[in-house]
Amino acid sequence: SEAQSVDEIQQTQLQFARRSSEWASAVTVIVNTLAAILILVLAGISAWLVRRNVLEIQAARDELDRVNQGLEDTVRERTSALTQANEEIQRYAYIVSHDLRAPLASILTLIDGYKDDPLLQARQIPRIGRYARSALDLADGLFRLVRAEGSDPKDVVELDLAGLVDSAADEVWPQAHARGIRIEVDTRDAEKEEAVVRGDFSLLRRAVINLLTNAIEHAEGQPIRVTVASDVEAVAITVRDFGVGFAPEDAAHVFDRFWRADPSRN
Repeated sequence: SEAQSVDEIQQTQLQFARRSSEWASAVTVIVNTLAAILILVLAGISAWLVRRNVLEIQAARDELDRVNQGLEDTVRERTSALTQANEEIQRYAYIVSHDLRAPLASILTLIDGYKDDPLLQARQIPRIGRYARSALDLADGLFRLVRAEGSDPKDVVELDLAGLVDSAADEVWPQAHARGIRIEVDTRDAEKEEAVVRGDFSLLRRAVINLLTNAIEHAEGQPIRVTVASDVEAVAITVRDFGVGFAPEDAAHVFDRFWRADPSRN
């Protein structure tokens, strides 16, 4: 019986040892599994962090590229704006020298033409003052024009083109008179139908003065004919001189900005 008891004890010890081994193996498997899961989680977190950092770096690079592109665009825009401003200054200088020539030349003609007769020269003071005011109006209007503001809406009014043409012809009369050129103004057609339009008086008057000044320069002593004709639909102002004119092939360039028949003056 003692031997049987020893055997039972040994078997119990073996079973306990076997169960302890199985439990240790199970614990080892669980620990290894948890460790593997933890490693996978850490690897996932690391991969996510790396990906996030890469995306942030890429986003920063994209933003830098966008900023650089924006700077380049800004530089191009500023350069273009400066170029346009420079061109405007050049156009303004040209227009001023061209359009102010008429009233200033008229003033000088009146002063020089009557310098030997102080009394007659004094009588021209009101006309000289009118030409001087016209020059100031031209400078102000030209500034608006070059700044692309054009005509102020409040300056657009109903005006009589026949009176406008008479005023323009009066302004250039001293220049024409000094060259022995007669300006013939015919508004009889316009008197049948009122030559009334809506527009900016100073801008339209300046355009007619420019045409007359050009005609005086090229009339070669011949008379200049100015007509105002109208019907129920339209009004037309015609300025005609009998100078040398221009070649037929140049007709397509007549309305080009600053174009001249003489290439050296373009």
